[in-house]
Amino acid sequence: MLQQRLLLLRKSKNYTQQQVATRLQISRQAYGLYEEGRRLPSIEMLYNIALLYNVSIDYLCGLTDLPAQYKPTNFNEDFILYIYKQLDPSLQDALICIMKRFKDNSAQS
Repeated sequence: MLQQRLLLLRKSKNYTQQQVATRLQISRQAYGLYEEGRRLPSIEMLYNIALLYNVSIDYLCGLTDLPAQYKPTNFNEDFILYIYKQLDPSLQDALICIMKRFKDNSAQS
């Protein structure tokens, strides 16, 4: 589904693969592999593609047929949450403790 959506979105904007690749700061060949379904973009790249086309990642991946406008969030927050979810529960607890200490220290400053 992703490859069809990428092609559809690119053509709807009258972009070439090179134009999209340049905006995403990757090679035309790398972007072409996404459209051919021979390579999957990273989470960060999906985020950037969603921003470029002003659609949701759910739409890109075929989880919805509504290309709802993407509401930009803080990429760092999204990335921290993504990493957090990949951690073992004991490491999640440790990370929460560290973040609380940072928060407490910044409040005292």
